[in-house]
Parts: sequence; structure tokens; C-alpha cells
Amino acid sequence: MSIINWPIIYLNDPLKGRPLFSGQIFVGEPDLDPVININQKQLNVIEENGTVVPVSQPFILSAGGNPVYNGNPVRLDVDGNYSIKVLNNLGVQTYYVENVNTTTSSS
Repeated sequence: MSIINWPIIYLNDPLKGRPLFSGQIFVGEPDLDPVININQKQLNVIEENGTVVPVSQPFILSAGGNPVYNGNPVRLDVDGNYSIKVLNNLGVQTYYVENVNTTTSSS
């Protein structure tokens, strides 16, 4: 049996319960504000065919609250641990995680 892990992000507006259309995603160094250019890490998209493409920030969400590149849904990729901030279409912070730890521990 396998657990389905859906790799496409869907972001909703937590106050309105609707997709976070035209939201802005910023990704940066852990514990630093990723909106500030010097703190940003290289953000990549992984297309359906596996192609990795570097993209600039902010990365804008589709009307459906998903990351889309060239009209297709994509996965987002960054190297190592990171901070992530998501702003709504008005530039108001909707989500912020100061340190996403990508390492896994074994017990």
C-alpha cells in the first residue's frame, strides 16, 4: 500500500476560504525575511516532464491558488532548509514559516 503525496501546492486564503489567487511566494534563507532580496534562495519549478527551471521571486500563484508555469501546474523546489512567506494579491502577509527543515531523521 502506498500513501499518495500530492506534490502540487494549493494555497487558500485562511480568512475567506477561497483560493489565494495571484498570491506571491517568497523563499529565502532560514530565519530571515525572504521578501528581502539578499535573503532569497534560488527558487525552481519542476515541470510535468521533470525539467527544472530557475524562476524569479516573487512567484505568483494562479487564480486557483496553485503554482503555475507556462500554463501548467508545477512543483516548487529549493535547495536545503528555507523560510517561506506568502502574501495575498494586496501584498498582505498570509503565511510565514521561518524555518522549514527539509532533513529527515531516522529513529
